[in-house]
Amino acid sequence: MQSNKPDMGNSRLNLNAEVKLDDHLSASMYLNIEDQELVKALEKYFTLNGGPSITISKRDDSGFTKITTCKLFMNERPTKSRPSQTTDSSFGDFDE
Repeated sequence: MQSNKPDMGNSRLNLNAEVKLDDHLSASMYLNIEDQELVKALEKYFTLNGGPSITISKRDDSGFTKITTCKLFMNERPTKSRPSQTTDSSFGDFDE
């Protein structure tokens, strides 16, 4: 028999600020893996196949009610050779 339980979970989420229905929210995930070969393999897999899906639910009298879901995508990593940066005097003389 196959379980409907997700592969990973965390039942202790804390809201640090009030959230309104029309707020723009974002999600992120850090791999926190020291093995760089494994990191590269996971990044390649997620780039080719899509990243993990996240579901936020709340427990209520009938079980769980889904609040939101999202799919995570790999962020582009900065390359070693960056194009030369220009300064814009309207923002001061500093790098972003």
